[in-house]
Amino acid sequence: MALGILLMMFVAMSTVSILGLSLLVLVKNGTAKRRIFYVLSVWGMFIGVFSASSLPSNYIAQRCVVLCIGLLSAAGLLIHFRARRDSMRFAAYGLTAASVILGILKLYL
Repeated sequence: MALGILLMMFVAMSTVSILGLSLLVLVKNGTAKRRIFYVLSVWGMFIGVFSASSLPSNYIAQRCVVLCIGLLSAAGLLIHFRARRDSMRFAAYGLTAASVILGILKLYL
């Protein structure tokens, strides 16, 4: 029963991630895109913390890797706040997307 709940939770997290990433790419409205980006950045950090807490306490190296993946979202937020040009915003979007994708892949593998 517990494995079924974990599977449903993983499918729900994957669905939210795919939906958020596709909205980040497809939405053209600046205000909506910024809000989606903020939500997706927090989601990426949540995935990192969730992945790290799901590992055993003696898997220190893998916990650090997962937390660094979550920190990509924080770096994306920092870059986005300091952005003066669109290229910096696109880099922030890329970091957040990489954080979400790598976090989900790490949960899967």
